[in-house]
Amino acid sequence: MTVAAVLLVIFGSALGYYLYRNLRPYYLHLELKSIPEEVPATGGILSLVSREKKQSFSRFLYGLASLEKDRRLRGIYLDLTLYRMGLSQSWELRQIIERLRQSGKKVLCYAHSYRESAYFLATACDRIYMAPGGVLEIPGVMTQNLYFRELFDTLDIVPQFVHREEYKSAVEPFTRREPSQYDRQQRERLLEIYYDQITRSIQSRNISKPESLINEYGFLYGREALETGLVDSLVYPDEMEDILRDEFGRAAKRRTVPSRRGSILPFRKVAVVVADGPIVEEDTHNPLEGTTTIGTGLASTLRRLRKDKRVSAVVIRVNSPGGSALTSDIIAHEIRKLAQEKPVIVSMGFVAASGGYYISAYGSKIFLTPLTITGSIGVLFGKLAMEDFFRRKLHINPYIMKKGELADAFSLRPVDDRGMERFNRLIDEIYGDFLRVVSEGRGLPLDSVRKIAKGRIWVGEDAIRAGIVDTIGSVVDAIEYAREKVGGGSVVFVKRKYRVNFDWLSLLSFARTGFYMVDFRFLFGNW
Repeated sequence: MTVAAVLLVIFGSALGYYLYRNLRPYYLHLELKSIPEEVPATGGILSLVSREKKQSFSRFLYGLASLEKDRRLRGIYLDLTLYRMGLSQSWELRQIIERLRQSGKKVLCYAHSYRESAYFLATACDRIYMAPGGVLEIPGVMTQNLYFRELFDTLDIVPQFVHREEYKSAVEPFTRREPSQYDRQQRERLLEIYYDQITRSIQSRNISKPESLINEYGFLYGREALETGLVDSLVYPDEMEDILRDEFGRAAKRRTVPSRRGSILPFRKVAVVVADGPIVEEDTHNPLEGTTTIGTGLASTLRRLRKDKRVSAVVIRVNSPGGSALTSDIIAHEIRKLAQEKPVIVSMGFVAASGGYYISAYGSKIFLTPLTITGSIGVLFGKLAMEDFFRRKLHINPYIMKKGELADAFSLRPVDDRGMERFNRLIDEIYGDFLRVVSEGRGLPLDSVRKIAKGRIWVGEDAIRAGIVDTIGSVVDAIEYAREKVGGGSVVFVKRKYRVNFDWLSLLSFARTGFYMVDFRFLFGNW
């Protein structure tokens, strides 16, 4: 055999192997548990306890959506046994699953048992499988708050809080024995919207009266779930292997990671930035809890993207209940400047309320899910005055010396009338700034903003009708809209740096909560 023939055989074999590997049909097997909104950029030994190798929710969902046009993909198998995502993220996943099904991809799901959010997602699939001994949960929705006022009275702890305005209910657990009529009103509306989404998902299974199943059963054993039509079949995990081979074909290869979407315009970029967690002074990451905070580092990142000529548009994924008024204002200032030069598209996650809404208001277009909690345009201040508690209950005598009338404002002592008057004026100023930002960002008259503010939360379609957001859609919709605005381009998921904060007190959550309860300072608060 000549050298040319040998080379031809080697080349042919290599080409055949390449075609076999890359053109072979496959199905995607996803074990969905929880997908973090943000995956911090960490390294070294910290990677052992961080989620660095995981994809953020935005990146995962965008990669999944890219499979819509993949002709090799036979279908998707979702294992939801350990599924722990909330209803808002589940709604976004539902949208992508429905798109994949419309493109001809079959989607199957299985779980030993289904929690309510897992079943909400499962109803978007072609077929639902469950273990015979499993339990399917559809009990409905609820909220539960603890109110400490009676305890505080018993312990001689004095809650001192002021808020703007009547719907700003984050202070109520410390000042009341039960929710106010305003908080009850907004929570009842929240429950109505969530309940409606759950019943609609059950109706998609051709079940005409889902309310009767929810109220009569709530928790269904395997046979009951099958008899009522909530699942299609009861199988054990090993039996799913045969089902997958029958549904997707024995030649189909199993894959576990969605492919990533490419671009023919690498020098035109749409940057995706995540803002996840409470808003504080510094961007931190707690590897023990897997949580992040939003600090002024986000403003620095946005400033760099504004100056980067390769970046044509920016998508900001906001998932935050609020926090520091000052940090929110610094970030909003940078978003306003960025939006004057490039499209800034905001995608809201489960919650983008209070400070989370403040930093979103200047977005060129704001997307949210039908289950997103937003608004809460208001501010609060307060502390727990614990001087009498220390003296009378612990028999510890605080002795305070000061120079300056308000020097002891954040001590164990109660704030006097003069101090409360000063703080009321300060939060009026901060509230006024919040209203102005919403008015400028949304192009609404200030009087109109005052009517929809008042610290009130708005959910989904209600927020659109109130005029504080633009449209329903997932983070994928937001990214695709941004690409359309600038004529395409590659999508870049920006990894921001965080200071690692192990916060060992997080292992003692009660102690940590108690610490934050003592001093609220000036916060937009957690709605």
